[in-house]
Parts: sequence; C-alpha cells; structure tokens
Amino acid sequence: MKDEVCLFENMETERARHRMSLEYVAEVLGVSVPTYEGWLTGKMDIPGTALVKLARPWGVSSDYLLGRTQHRPQRQQQCGEKPNVAPIPSRP
Repeated sequence: MKDEVCLFENMETERARHRMSLEYVAEVLGVSVPTYEGWLTGKMDIPGTALVKLARPWGVSSDYLLGRTQHRPQRQQQCGEKPNVAPIPSRP
C-alpha cells in the first residue's frame, strides 16, 4: 500500500509541477479521464507502459514515480546517454 501511495503522490506532484491538466495527461496516455482518475485513487492498476509514458515527459524515471528512489533528475537522460553520476567511493 505504501508503494501505491508514493506512486499516486508522485504522479500528482509531477503533473502539478508541469502544469498539466488531468485531461491532458489522459489524452497523452491514450486513456479516458475516469481511467486516469482510477489509477490515481488506486481503484485500477496502472500498466507499466503507462508509467513509462508518464515518466518521459516529466523527466523522471518510473522508479521515481513508484517511490523506489528519491532522486529526481534535473533533466531527462536521453536514450543511450551515459548517466552523469559520481562513482561510489570504495570502503576502506
């Protein structure tokens, strides 16, 4: 249940951040507004393909939307582009 709450909160946060209406997001996803609202309320499961479609224009990963990572990238990484991350320091 916690993962679902993160998903719904993150979806709404990103939608608001990008000033997109429910109607616009539903249209981009190719679903009806009631279907999108069903995903937001947890009454319907959101397909993985829809998560990917949501993540791309918002410049985030599906892991971020799912609450599996707190990292929200500053810009969207392009396909084939190497991530710009610092190496993990080795332990002594």
